Amino acid sequence: MLVGQREKVVIVELEGEWLVLGVTSHSVNLLTKLDRPPDAAADVVPPGEPFARWLKAAMDKGRQQSEVVNK
Repeated sequence: MLVGQREKVVIVELEGEWLVLGVTSHSVNLLTKLDRPPDAAADVVPPGEPFARWLKAAMDKGRQQSEVVNK
């Protein structure tokens, strides 16, 4: 769902849970988590390799920043 010219809300399913994300050109923010509705379509879209690499890099960066803050 488009919220603005460069902002949108997307739903990503991960391990039976829906993550509702706010996406801008500079960030991705978790808005809420929902249980997957039992009547939701069962279409599974395999992650693309470029996104998988980006996600791993973003998670690694978050962990490194977290470690620096917690020291």
